[in-house]
Amino acid sequence: MFKKITPFFHKSKQRFTLLFKHVRHGNVRVFFICLFCATMLWFFNSLNHLQHETINYPIEVVYDTKKYIALEPNLRYIMLRVKGTGWQILWKTLSLKSEPIKIYTPSVISSNNSYLLTNRYEVDIKRQLSGLEVENIITDTIPIRLDKKIKRRYFLNINPFDINLKTNYRIVSEIEVTPKQVLLEGPESYLERIPNPFPVIIPQRNINNNFEKDVKLYFPIQNPDLISSNVKDVKIEFKVEEYLYKTTSLVVRLIHFPEKSGLTLNRNHRRVDITYAFRSKDIGKIRLSDFLLVADFKTFNIQDSTVVLFLKRRPDFISKDDISFKSKVKLDYEKK
Repeated sequence: MFKKITPFFHKSKQRFTLLFKHVRHGNVRVFFICLFCATMLWFFNSLNHLQHETINYPIEVVYDTKKYIALEPNLRYIMLRVKGTGWQILWKTLSLKSEPIKIYTPSVISSNNSYLLTNRYEVDIKRQLSGLEVENIITDTIPIRLDKKIKRRYFLNINPFDINLKTNYRIVSEIEVTPKQVLLEGPESYLERIPNPFPVIIPQRNINNNFEKDVKLYFPIQNPDLISSNVKDVKIEFKVEEYLYKTTSLVVRLIHFPEKSGLTLNRNHRRVDITYAFRSKDIGKIRLSDFLLVADFKTFNIQDSTVVLFLKRRPDFISKDDISFKSKVKLDYEKK
């Protein structure tokens, strides 16, 4: 087989070489102009013939945008098998003024369909595609997901534990949110998944100064752009202060102990460490005499010989929730 093909290539090569030599010695520019004109004549002549082509044609699904909203971008083109002259097909595919085929679907919601069957709209498609004969609609379905468009009012809420503060800093005031509520509009299925009150997320981290900023609302859903709000930002205000931690040892005072019981504190429990937190600005106000830690015999547990400790006195500027110490101490019989 290769022996038969080889002479053909040699002859073609010789002919091309002779033609190139001829053109090279002639006018190259005239040659290419003639070649271009011949190509264009062939192209325009072919456009006059009847042709069968597959084209992508723009389409628009029409629905009541005041009542419904598309959850996903709708299909923009459908594939059609058409018949017409080359000029007609070329004009339809290249024309910037071509109106898209409109498909009206008032019942897509009630039927709960997620797609449209194009064969149901064959008459409308053929009627709107004037100048060409539609032989076949290749695209058999048009995906579409619509949902009811609703409005719903949400109260705004901030969880203090979701605010990222610098270590040892605390919020020492009420958290002010302005406005208190927002009006959202969007797909019903999306708004139903948004909690009410709506949590506002503060993106700033390691906050160590009084906070007063506008925070953008963030909707934790798949397509947040489908939801519109009457406000884009909310103003958040609160105050923070640094807290210090200190541990000190206190002598435990005994109360309600019978004189002749022979019970007293274990020698390892006569002093107890307490840890407390306080504002850094109050560091000069703290006195050990402001604390009073007692062991109450009324809480004596005969099974493990323990009594409960109580903090009877503390500085006013230190919260009882900011003080920690062991809850029980062990008693021993006093040796005489």
